[in-house]
Amino acid sequence: MSKESASASFPLYTLDVKRTLNSFEKIGPAIDNRDYDRALKFASITIDCIQKDQLIKALDHRAYVLGKKARFGEAVQDAQRIISLASTWAMGYCRLGNLYAQQGKQLDAIDTYSIGLQSVSQDASLYAQLIEGKHSAELQNEKRVDFIRSLPVEVMAKIITLLPRDAKLVCLQVSSIWCKRTLEFSGSWRVSSGDDMTDEQSIKVVTYIAAYVEQLTIDTSNQQVWNQLLVDMQGGHFRKITSLHLTETYKF
Repeated sequence: MSKESASASFPLYTLDVKRTLNSFEKIGPAIDNRDYDRALKFASITIDCIQKDQLIKALDHRAYVLGKKARFGEAVQDAQRIISLASTWAMGYCRLGNLYAQQGKQLDAIDTYSIGLQSVSQDASLYAQLIEGKHSAELQNEKRVDFIRSLPVEVMAKIITLLPRDAKLVCLQVSSIWCKRTLEFSGSWRVSSGDDMTDEQSIKVVTYIAAYVEQLTIDTSNQQVWNQLLVDMQGGHFRKITSLHLTETYKF
């Protein structure tokens, strides 16, 4: 079976374990004969087989299923792990591009397919699928209808204000107009650091939202977050802030 036989939509549910077992079974006899170089060689081959022949295919299948269940964050992590393990295989790029396309993130899909086309040999069995995926994402991107522009301002303000924070973070990354609309509506951002945001997320988005924050709660002792918040405060970026609540202390 080809190393890249899993498609982006329907992976083939087949694992070839013969190579793994064949190399693994040679480790014991080599050790018994004190041929440690040979034992090391077959142990390394076994690990490589497990990682690439079994682990990657299992990750691809799990990413596919997670995508079907709309658990895209976890699915994307699996696809990215495939790429990190086999950056010259098309499988990971096909899966990741497909997941982005399912979410409507056509620009991310296009970028993923483009990187894949640069990293994968043209002789790879899924190379044509990378080309097809990129072309499809480009077509979908051209067909996008930006309803943000067509909705009345007051309606858009109401919708964005009611969105959960995770959804607002996604809106910030869609386009410049979405980012602007998400930030500018009063009440859209009331807290810049909350219990459903990691420290890394706080650092990433604070530059965007600082000027629109009305109520700021700092509930982390992470030095990087504190440093970023202090820089923004000193720079006058928190122009609308009316209250500040600290649940953690910072050691200067």
